[in-house]
Amino acid sequence: MKRIGLFGGTFNPVHCGHLELAEYAHRELQLAGVTFIPSASPPHKTDAHIESFEHRLEMLRIAVERYQYFSVSEIEGLLASPSYSIDMLNRLISNTTHKIEYYFIIGIDAFLEIHLWKEFQEALSLVHFIVAARYGISQGTVESYFSTLGYEKKDNCWYSRLHGKKIYYLEEMVVQVSSSELRGKFGQAIAVTSLPSAVRKYVEQHGLYGSRNCKKSISG
Repeated sequence: MKRIGLFGGTFNPVHCGHLELAEYAHRELQLAGVTFIPSASPPHKTDAHIESFEHRLEMLRIAVERYQYFSVSEIEGLLASPSYSIDMLNRLISNTTHKIEYYFIIGIDAFLEIHLWKEFQEALSLVHFIVAARYGISQGTVESYFSTLGYEKKDNCWYSRLHGKKIYYLEEMVVQVSSSELRGKFGQAIAVTSLPSAVRKYVEQHGLYGSRNCKKSISG
């Protein structure tokens, strides 16, 4: 069975922290590849400034260009607005003809709110989850939440007897970058160092995030 990672998010913009987490998940779970899936119209971020789907999609394509095992999907752009993960997963799985197991990559801060997702129980039953640790969130909090969702500790993962899916918790911390802080730096003409250099150039060329007056940045 081929293992494919799914990394969903707003990617507003994609940054080095995203790429490092994808690499870590790819290595630890021996994934055949990781597909980045930008949200077209995320329902939980209606009050935030989000660049167009087309710009965010292009920045992702630029960012993953040098990785042979990374790819980008525009599937969310084909769905009705707003974009819900369950709709994306159902569309993706229904279009899959090969034997593939999907692994949804997500930070524990976001995963702790999965009970707020549309049809979250169905989402848990469709894919395995790779959950990355975050500073400030205790092991006890994590384990208690996994248990509440019906998972039990088994070897190197958490297992659900209900639907047979697993949660793999990556305890090693990866670089944590705030997309909102990055956007603020562009708007204040502060050097941005946490973006791939090609993505930074794209942002500045297109004047995204108020970057038209941005000073020349240091390479990310």
